Amino acid sequence: MTAELLDRLHLVPGSVARLMDAPDDWSRRLPAMAAEGVTWVGGGPCSWLLAFASDRAALQALVPRAVPVLAEDAVFWVAHPRGSHSDLTREKGWQPLIAEGFGATECVPLDERWQALRFTHQHDTHLRHGGVSRP
Repeated sequence: MTAELLDRLHLVPGSVARLMDAPDDWSRRLPAMAAEGVTWVGGGPCSWLLAFASDRAALQALVPRAVPVLAEDAVFWVAHPRGSHSDLTREKGWQPLIAEGFGATECVPLDERWQALRFTHQHDTHLRHGGVSRP
């Protein structure tokens, strides 16, 4: 993992960061590589969250746990398997987050298995079609 990836994920000093449902390798790697000044928390509110969902069922279970812990204007990423390894794709499967008023704004590949979509709260709800938002 490089500093470039951390920059793309907007993980910066001063962040109160949290991982949710992360595979063991990511639970170890990311905190070890993050910049000095990032505070990692295991629970409670956070200003930066990377959650992992392997499929739509996992996303459905994740949303009610993730959304309440997000600080206003939090950086919120959801990682999902790349390619055809899941029923979640960059464009489809995100209805549970869309129903909460979120839309995807960025996509960042994490490694050969995972890519992450950044979600932000959308004040207009033109995204109800279920796909990725395009500003």
